[in-house]
Amino acid sequence: MESIKIFSAIVLFLNSIYAQRIPVLHNGNENQPIDHIPFVASLRLDDVDESYFGKGHFCTGVFISRKNVLTLASCFYQNDALLNPDEVRVVGGTKYKYEQEIQTFSTILNEILIHDNFSRSSLENNIAIGYLTDELPKDNQYVKSINLLSQESPVENLNLKIYGWSLTTRFEESLHLLDGTVVVTAIENCDPAFNKITTTTICAGPYHVNGCETDDGAPLVTEDGILYGLIDARPAGYCSKIITNRLGTYVDISKFYEWILEHNENSAIRGNKISLITILFFVFLLQFNAIFL
Repeated sequence: MESIKIFSAIVLFLNSIYAQRIPVLHNGNENQPIDHIPFVASLRLDDVDESYFGKGHFCTGVFISRKNVLTLASCFYQNDALLNPDEVRVVGGTKYKYEQEIQTFSTILNEILIHDNFSRSSLENNIAIGYLTDELPKDNQYVKSINLLSQESPVENLNLKIYGWSLTTRFEESLHLLDGTVVVTAIENCDPAFNKITTTTICAGPYHVNGCETDDGAPLVTEDGILYGLIDARPAGYCSKIITNRLGTYVDISKFYEWILEHNENSAIRGNKISLITILFFVFLLQFNAIFL
């Protein structure tokens, strides 16, 4: 009897550790689905997803135009081989990973663009764009591109949101989209023993609001939808390790702002920038004419 009590006490103790220390993408309320987040994309292996909807999910991304999805370059390497575009299905407009809803958008990639200077060993320049075969529908409010990319790195103590299909505090897979709030902190606070720190790394915590492997590429945004970063690559077994002080790392997309604009097709983001330049040019002409003519 005494040994049973001791065993039960040990089990309860270990369960409490897992509940408190496992990295999760939300604050523990796994029974409350959040609203649709229209710019969040689920990247899936098409052949797997074809047999079981949702089972092919391997990474997350952000719709940055009606034609493009932004994610990590490392996502497109599976078993040390670069995926072909037609092997990747992109799904949007659904918060339930395994349920196809009436507003669900689904298409295959027709091109994958990896940053020229991406390093698989150091994870420097870990950024990529997937070009969709079918454009996002104009009349679907549940699937829309994000319209603001930050041109500056986030400052310390800034609160940001993350989204993804992560693990819950019960060490179980979430069936629906989760969210969480993280606070940007100094890069020195992120432990290089568990995350590869690069020249474009953002560090944010707390440790228990984090992402797991299939959340790679998920957005790091403000409440009003300004994209600051992507959840960086998580090593295998990242969410199974009991670590109390492991903060999350994210890719700072401001470092790739020009690259994204250059390669982003049909982009409202690019259009806004060109429009601003055009307006400034005409203002200059008007002032020039007023002074010299």
